[in-house]
Amino acid sequence: MSPKVYSTKSKNIGYVRQVDIDETRYPELIINMAKSNEFISRADVIQLLHVDENKAYRLLKALVEQKLLEPINKGRYAKYRYCGNA
Repeated sequence: MSPKVYSTKSKNIGYVRQVDIDETRYPELIINMAKSNEFISRADVIQLLHVDENKAYRLLKALVEQKLLEPINKGRYAKYRYCGNA
């Protein structure tokens, strides 16, 4: 491959790596937000991470299943509170 192509591919790989690393940090970022607020909502996660509603729901659901977050309400107005180990 030419140096120009290699350089372009290298930048793309770096970008993909950065995106993947960012997504692996989503739960950590949600937990940090939950620790610093009385409760959080799906809308808070959407605003924090710039994800769609479904992705925010799946992230929150996974944290509830891991017993790191506790749901306060259900449905459209669900709120979540941190309940993991400090």
